[in-house]
Amino acid sequence: MRGRAPAKPRLAGLTGGLAAGATGPGSTRSTVPRRGSHFLPSGTLRVLCCQASLAPHWPHGFFVGNGRSLGESLIGMSTSTLLTFLRLPTFVCTARAERDRGNASRSAGATSRILPLPCLATVGSVVALALLGLTSAGFVGAVAAQDAVAVTAFAEGSLKGWASRSFAGQTRYTLVEDAAAGGLVLKATSSDSASGQFRKIKIDLRRTPMLNWSWKVARTFSDIDEGRRSGDDFPARIFVVVERGALGSRSLSLNYVWASRYPVGAQWPSPYTSQVRLHAVDSGDEALREWVHHKRNVRTDLETAFGEDITEIDAIALMTDTDDHGGQAETYYGEIWFSAE
Repeated sequence: MRGRAPAKPRLAGLTGGLAAGATGPGSTRSTVPRRGSHFLPSGTLRVLCCQASLAPHWPHGFFVGNGRSLGESLIGMSTSTLLTFLRLPTFVCTARAERDRGNASRSAGATSRILPLPCLATVGSVVALALLGLTSAGFVGAVAAQDAVAVTAFAEGSLKGWASRSFAGQTRYTLVEDAAAGGLVLKATSSDSASGQFRKIKIDLRRTPMLNWSWKVARTFSDIDEGRRSGDDFPARIFVVVERGALGSRSLSLNYVWASRYPVGAQWPSPYTSQVRLHAVDSGDEALREWVHHKRNVRTDLETAFGEDITEIDAIALMTDTDDHGGQAETYYGEIWFSAE
């Protein structure tokens, strides 16, 4: 889907050992901004914990950041931390019971056990909270069953999980406010340079095959031929990587690009290696300085590009590069995520 609104062998190196047709079924370009979160805010979790009078007792590191549901947080815990979490209500209840029993014994000499009724409410709150997290829209049953997988968190001011790799000079990447997007986005500024941002993240394309992203390009390049090494530059590209072979020697990469010369829908091999395929989803000066949103079925596109059914990818990268023709570029990238539909 394409819509307006708020590689070279070196691409193999961009992911640190990973190698880096026309709009078809399952792929769209929309003119409506796609905003909103599918995750339970961690603030909600903290409030509920405080209401249950358990906030001081949660294991250290339990709150793993905004946008994580309780279910996701549980799955993300180590085994020992998870066991601590699961045993916590029993521990708290036991401690309170011992305290109350001690007080009762000292005051009345009683030896009978005191039923810790307040603890039952605490346990009930924890169970209800767990069910709330496990059934939230951000988490369904297990991590593998997520309906959406966030790749970026630009709007939260975070580049956590992302790393950079330079090939020729430095393309500058900074988080900036964008009024049309309604928040923070990633700005790329390139001048005769080529460096990218990448994140190693496994995505199960059987469950979440749809890649969603948005970008805004300020200018394209004139008088270049993207099919030649001298013209293998793009103001915007997002690519998915399939890791294969020792040190990524047989890895595959599919690049979604904003082309300057090739038309929308064009697909061609990189002038440097057949292991990298390029796919133009935008072209020329149409929609310059406007936000364009895309949704692509990566599983389908990989099969079209490489002739096989690939069900998992190992990394995502983005790059604005101008080194081959010595030009300049200014591009803005919005949030990137995978979804089931």
